[in-house]
Amino acid sequence: MNRQNTIHLVRCLNRVTEKYNLSKHELDLLSKIDCNLITSISFTTDGGFDKLNGDFYDEVRETNYKIRIKYKLKDTSAEKTLVIMPD
Repeated sequence: MNRQNTIHLVRCLNRVTEKYNLSKHELDLLSKIDCNLITSISFTTDGGFDKLNGDFYDEVRETNYKIRIKYKLKDTSAEKTLVIMPD
């Protein structure tokens, strides 16, 4: 990933941590992700993301997560999804 993309992702993560009231557990999870390996950051005010697969749903569900971060694992090319901030 080029330097400009990395800077953009770091700024975006900083905005997420400043704008949203994240739990200590969620902040710990975020700190373990290497910014160079993040492939996307998504957040929403309507609907939410599914905890199991990260899919977006626009309808009201029992628990919607407002932030989704997709990232690659360091040693493989496998992509993981982290969803945080339930409503």
